[in-house]
Amino acid sequence: MKWLVTGIAASAAGTAPQSPGMRYLQERRAQAAAEKEIQVWLSRTCESVANSLERYAADRRQRKIIQEAEPEVSGELVLNLAALVPRDRLTGFLAQIENVNAEHADQGLSFILNGPWPPYSFCPPLSMPP
Repeated sequence: MKWLVTGIAASAAGTAPQSPGMRYLQERRAQAAAEKEIQVWLSRTCESVANSLERYAADRRQRKIIQEAEPEVSGELVLNLAALVPRDRLTGFLAQIENVNAEHADQGLSFILNGPWPPYSFCPPLSMPP
């Protein structure tokens, strides 16, 4: 996500004040704006990717993100999606994942496949009584 932070920092650099204190505050504001923008971008991108996989999957469920679930993966897990893919659509599904990874590689985002997952992965979460 450095591409986004760099862009926001560059736009703020043109108006950098001379005072170190003011410059620090401006940098902190730019960093906070970048973090907020990253979250919006990630949310939209993950939704778009999930929607692009819809035509290959008979069902899909967004699952809870557990960081320790993939210890060999460097980086932060931002989407945990279980997809029920019929065998005859598997090739298209895999090709779509490759396309998505190529599209977002320069932005530092990649999608990793694993599984198969058990059938309960596709059940809605149970609501807990109050």
